[in-house]
Order: sequence, then structure tokens, then C-alpha cells
Amino acid sequence: MYIRNNRRDCIMKNKRYLNKILLIAILVLFGSCISVKADINSNELNAKLNSEITTQKAQLANGQLPKANTHQSDGKTIVSSGTMVLTNQDQNKNRNYLPWMSFAATPETVTTLKYHIGEDYYDGNFRFTFYLDSIEGPAPYAVDAAIVLYTEPSLQGPVSINKTNLISKVGNITTGAIGSVEVPAKTTFWAAGGEYGAESTSGNVAFYPITQGPIELQNKLAQNFPEYVDPVSHKDAESPLRTDWTRLGQSPSWNGRQAFINRFNATYGTQSADWWSARQIHHIRPRIYGGTDDFNNLLPVPNANHYLITSWFRNY
Repeated sequence: MYIRNNRRDCIMKNKRYLNKILLIAILVLFGSCISVKADINSNELNAKLNSEITTQKAQLANGQLPKANTHQSDGKTIVSSGTMVLTNQDQNKNRNYLPWMSFAATPETVTTLKYHIGEDYYDGNFRFTFYLDSIEGPAPYAVDAAIVLYTEPSLQGPVSINKTNLISKVGNITTGAIGSVEVPAKTTFWAAGGEYGAESTSGNVAFYPITQGPIELQNKLAQNFPEYVDPVSHKDAESPLRTDWTRLGQSPSWNGRQAFINRFNATYGTQSADWWSARQIHHIRPRIYGGTDDFNNLLPVPNANHYLITSWFRNY
């Protein structure tokens, strides 16, 4: 994967955000912790979490997702991260209690869980893994996570909602990977959200939203698009892209480099011969995918960056 370090604020001006009403609906659904006191088992925890996800009714047709920088760790895209607080009190469900026995209430304790979700490519799939990074306090009895994947063919939408299988682990909860889900890999813009929950040994349950992460553009090998923004024209290589272009039999020929240079210099100011010799002319929509030689489809890109972009499109 490639780390997109050269995001510029200028391209954010061209990104439209989800309708405010839809955001309010999501915040109403996910915006606060749902805490329940109950002596439940893991199946009930799973059912509760599934129910919370199922109640999401936000309609995202013709909406789009906010865009931000990519974060990576150990070769995996960091999708989201956060913290959960879980209270522990009363009986410990890992011990055997008889209904006629009475015990003094145990003091209330607090468990703080920190998590992150990583994404990588595995055997033809996008793989999303839920990790517990730290556990402060008594370890929980069970942990669940329901990841929702939002995809769109362009930054203009429309957005599709894709629910995944539930990630669940009961007993022996430690830091590290809790579980993974996989989605068939394809070239797409995507972001992930959802909800996660935990049950204490005393039966207390808490649910929190998985903060929706930044939108990513990845090819079918889960490689992040190597974004580039031209410092002169402020045009970028990613914003106009779509993920549903059809590949042609062969790429049409092109010999318009000098004509483009002349027009670019006339439009944005003359650049030196050395500046141009260090750059190739990139077709934002590649010719092999139907791109034209129109001035607005062309972008001067440093040789090394152009190599990265061309390599990314080999697995479009």
C-alpha cells in the first residue's frame, strides 16, 4: 500500500459531505454509549449488537463520504480507533453462584478498552481486523464488533451500505486481534463504520459507535491510490476518478506533450525546462480506460509519482 502524505487542503474544497440530515440520523443512532445492566450470555450480546446495527435507517443514496488522510501501521490501513469504558459490579459470571446464596455486592470497578481496526489484502479480499490495543482494569467477558462498509464508485456517490459478519470473542479476552471479516476486493472508494460492544464479567454491557474512518480509494489488491496534487495548477490526480470504467483493447496513441506544455505555461505561468524535464504528462482518466487528450484530463506529474500511479492502475 502507499501512504498518501501529500494531501492538500485545496482538494477538500471539491469534496461534498453527506447530507446534514443523514448525519443527524446517524448521530442519533450511534452518538452515545448504550449501557445496560443485565446478566446475559454471549448470544444475547451478539443479538443486541446486531439489533443496534439493523436499526440504522439512514438513506445514503446520492450521498458521499468525507475524505481525509490515510494512516498505516505494519502495512495495514488504520480504518478507525477509539476507547470504550465498561463498568464491573455485582457477581462475577465466570464463577458459579446458586440462586439461594447471597453475597455482599462487590465494589464497582471500571474497565477501559482501546481498539483499532486494520485493513489489508488477503486471498482476494479486503480483510478488516478488530484489535484491542489495551485493557485497563478487569478484562471483559465478551467483545463483539459489527463493521459496516460504505462504498461508492466516485467521490460524488452514490453510497452503498454493506454489512459484514459479526466479529465475536467470548472468554480469555486479551490484547491483540479479536477477529476479522472479509469482503471481496474490488477497486472502489470506501469507508468503514459500525458499532462495537463488550460485556463485563458481572453482566454489564456497553455499546459504542465505530467512528467512521476516512474514505480510501483502493484497487483490487487493496493498494491505496498514490494521490498527487500539482503545486502550480492545484489540480489533483484522484478527485475526478471513478471505479467503474471499462478497459479498452489497447491504449490510443498520444503525441500532445508540447501542446499541453504550451497551454499550461500560458494558463498558469511559464515553468522552466528543468521543471518540465522532471515531469511526465499524466492522463487523469487513463487512455486505456477511455480518457481523452482534453486539457482538463491532463496533469504534470513528477516521474517517480507517475510511476506509482501507473503501477496502481495495473490492478484497477
